[in-house]
Amino acid sequence: MEIGTSCPAQTSFWLFRKVARNPLLLLHSSVVHKPKRQNTTTMIKTILTLIVYFVLISGLKGQNRKPDLYIKLEKELELKAKPAYPDEEISTFNYLEIFQNGEKIFKDTTLTEYTLEDSLYPRLFDFKNHLELLIEVDGRPNKNELYRFFIKGQKLDKIDTLPTFLTIPKDLDKDKKLEYAGFWDYGQVWGDSIEVTGYNPIVIYEITENGINLDSLTTIKVNTSIYGKFYGFYFNEQIEVPYIKDSKFKKEIERIINE
Repeated sequence: MEIGTSCPAQTSFWLFRKVARNPLLLLHSSVVHKPKRQNTTTMIKTILTLIVYFVLISGLKGQNRKPDLYIKLEKELELKAKPAYPDEEISTFNYLEIFQNGEKIFKDTTLTEYTLEDSLYPRLFDFKNHLELLIEVDGRPNKNELYRFFIKGQKLDKIDTLPTFLTIPKDLDKDKKLEYAGFWDYGQVWGDSIEVTGYNPIVIYEITENGINLDSLTTIKVNTSIYGKFYGFYFNEQIEVPYIKDSKFKKEIERIINE
């Protein structure tokens, strides 16, 4: 195919790629070949227009990039993180760093994505002998979870995992103490003649003076009422339960949210 004869658009694109690599080449007439049916001046204007367009788009894209995140908490704690997708609408962050009194006590060098702009998290608790910091972790395609950071003596003591909670803490079992409630994952449904799903317990945690502790008695009571039997504290697809039980699960979730 002869450039400039049957495909002028391809000619412009070819010249644009050549000039984009070195705009100074526009000063040399040898670069801009004169096609048989294409005006050279028009082609130069087209190329310059394309260059200006891409420069403007790149500038606007840079202006819309999400900035690094900075959150200041109580007890002189600070969180810093970088947007995982700076040019997109997804608001997750990675490379999390935790500081206390200006000293770095934690740095995540993995690509773990944190959700740090939720209404419930991050959340800091000050207990008798330590701090507990809850931060939500993006679990796509599965359900999100919480990392719990134990901080003691201005050092990170340990990290464990909790389910994300349904609401702010409430007195769910009427013992005048506040509890959190959550569940570990989203259940799937399978089966031909009888639809079944995996065992998905609602887990209750009580806020005590010593920390956020599993309320085993309330957890057992709640899940026995849902499933007819208590099968443990963790999600388990190997334990098949009739899907009809899911209606009781959903009713309990609604009760907790609206409590």
